[in-house]
Amino acid sequence: MNILIVSFPSSTSYIGGEEQIAKNLKKYLEPFHNVIISSREDLELHLDDIDFVLSLNIPIKIIRKKNIIWATWIFNTNLGSTAKEITNYNFDIYFTNSEIIHSQIKDSIYLEIPPSDDYLPSTRKIDSNTEILYLGNYNPEYKTVDKINHYLIPCLKYNFSIFGYKWKTIEQQEIYNQGRLSHEHITNIYNNFSRGLYPLIDCDIISQQSKLAINFHSPDQMTLDMINNRMYDLLLNGCFIITDDTLKQRRIFGDAIEYSSGGNDLNEKISYYLSNPHLINEKKEKAKILGKEIYDKNNYQIVSR
Repeated sequence: MNILIVSFPSSTSYIGGEEQIAKNLKKYLEPFHNVIISSREDLELHLDDIDFVLSLNIPIKIIRKKNIIWATWIFNTNLGSTAKEITNYNFDIYFTNSEIIHSQIKDSIYLEIPPSDDYLPSTRKIDSNTEILYLGNYNPEYKTVDKINHYLIPCLKYNFSIFGYKWKTIEQQEIYNQGRLSHEHITNIYNNFSRGLYPLIDCDIISQQSKLAINFHSPDQMTLDMINNRMYDLLLNGCFIITDDTLKQRRIFGDAIEYSSGGNDLNEKISYYLSNPHLINEKKEKAKILGKEIYDKNNYQIVSR
């Protein structure tokens, strides 16, 4: 079968989302199929002789269906936050890790584990004094007042680093103009603590970058019961994660990570774990084992489909 994976333009230097997932899928599908990766802009150039198109959550206006099966993998709200909005794109198959979306869309396939990223081992050692790391997402929907107040402000009293894009995109500026963020938050957090994009070559030693990592989900992801890819980036590479508390995460990750409602609760848990480094090391070991199990399960699901 000739498969075309539609992703964002690829980055060879820095950790990404969809582009790294595309490379990982290509690696595991190629023993069985011929696989091409394309951006949305170049999609029409590759459709000849293609049997199956898999979009990685990219909004695509399908004009020529031809004899191609069109599928998309949904792991955030790029295509919409309701079944009606999502199905307006007219895909034949919808892969999702949201039980809510799966129950509402007839032509959907539920896969509990979304695509995970695979990284080549790095030989470089990191000598870091960072206590807390946030593998920041540039998407504006994550940077709400509530999320910043509850999951980033408590980190400022510690040695804290953010890896990710700074506050520069048009969408983010619009949220600021709407009054959903304060200038103080933007300046104090994303300008003062951002360390740029995390280098891809060091992803497998990201657990050395800090003692613990913070993660949280956008409001839309919480509503649809999705899990963002950063959880798998961090888990697979043996990081100790404190994340926002959801039943789905507890079911999948168990005691390999810690959960918090944010604010004072997060501050207390950060303080507790930093005072007990042996517990952090125990969590990191559990994370690495579980991350490998999830990664292997995910790749088996992809290939078996």
